[in-house]
Amino acid sequence: MIYMKRLRLISLLLASVLIITTITGCKKDEPLDNDPDEPSDHEFEQTVEPDHENPLRHGIIFSTGFALGYTLHNNTSNTFFYDSTYSLFRYEQDQWEHLFSREGEAALFSIDPGIIREYHIEWSDAIWEQGNESDHIRMIPGRYMLVRRLLINPRDPDEYRSLQIEFDIAAHAGNSTHRNSLRQAYLDFVMSVPRSTNIVLSGDVDASRSGIAFSLENRSGEEYVYGDKWELARFDNNQWNLVHPVDHVWLLALNTLRNGGIQRYEIQWDWVFGILPPGRYAWIREYSPSAEYPLPDRRYTKEFVVVEFMITEATPEDLVAQNDPDPFLHLTYPQDVTDSGINVMMENVSESDIRIHVYIGSIIQNDTWIPENEDYFWPEHGSWEWVFLRAGSSISLDLDWSLSHGSLPPGQYDLIIIAFGIAPPPHPTGGFQEVFEITVNIHGT
Repeated sequence: MIYMKRLRLISLLLASVLIITTITGCKKDEPLDNDPDEPSDHEFEQTVEPDHENPLRHGIIFSTGFALGYTLHNNTSNTFFYDSTYSLFRYEQDQWEHLFSREGEAALFSIDPGIIREYHIEWSDAIWEQGNESDHIRMIPGRYMLVRRLLINPRDPDEYRSLQIEFDIAAHAGNSTHRNSLRQAYLDFVMSVPRSTNIVLSGDVDASRSGIAFSLENRSGEEYVYGDKWELARFDNNQWNLVHPVDHVWLLALNTLRNGGIQRYEIQWDWVFGILPPGRYAWIREYSPSAEYPLPDRRYTKEFVVVEFMITEATPEDLVAQNDPDPFLHLTYPQDVTDSGINVMMENVSESDIRIHVYIGSIIQNDTWIPENEDYFWPEHGSWEWVFLRAGSSISLDLDWSLSHGSLPPGQYDLIIIAFGIAPPPHPTGGFQEVFEITVNIHGT
């Protein structure tokens, strides 16, 4: 079995997901400096009531009983200021009922014209402020509204615009349909906002019916970061529609693209989407300035990179891939296989001293991906260790999958091992990722 192609698509959810923005003159979302002689008159009353104003465009990324993720696009000519204050309402008996509010912090933040920014809100944050020490607060299924105040003049809190975002929290049985609906709505948002002028296409796009290859250049003047997650869309009936993959996950990885760096991407999707029919398509990924990822209160600027391409009857089925001519690592076939882990030897075959982290990415048996334990949140179990590896040196590593998958019964398994790290210039990304697929047999005792 060949799973090397798959790795390029796999990506764990960065609490949601990792997936990117646009902006001209993007500046950091920093607190507004207050005059010490002025009273802190931007402390809002507890409940922000909904009204009929909604100055900024928004798209919801996810909505669950525990948290909400949404993106704002300031498509106005004004800079808006805000703090962490918000009120939450639930639609009950044909009217909006106030549930609770989170009181604002002293600092005000801003979102400038043209900026696209993502926000994550966890309901537990507000509940904790009210003295409830529960680890998780979960909202019941239903229709909700988040309301925030947006100021144009930060010294006049009585004059504000009301941002209100309506969203649904689905029952467990409807989560799959709910997620697909949100993804489609978010795609409509992404394709309607400006494209990035900082991360741009460099050279031609080599498309096939089973994959794509292209290069992106960072012209921003600063480093950018991105996850492994990306989307594929097809233009039909005068609108963009998601190409729905089979079930898969994305690896939790934060990649970098240095200023001035040009990174080539080679992506195979036949194992996810099959062989694509002729049509107009778009590859979509989110990029963010590394200095702004993440800003306080889990918000960060996003830029959307969209690579459009055509597939015709004459388009070849296979992509002529150009592999990285300078690999960093070599993996020796593992030994000491147990039901909870293995030992591998990793050699730095490059000419550079590098820093790496190695872990088990996925486990497959009989073409079936073995899911991770529900309560596993890598890498919060203390396994996040970086290793310094000099050029030409080797290291023996013990890889443990018991935290993520538990102890495996006897059988033959295909393991995907992920190694990523930091390489010195002139490597354009700063970070690199190597993927190894091996087959191991676990024997009964």
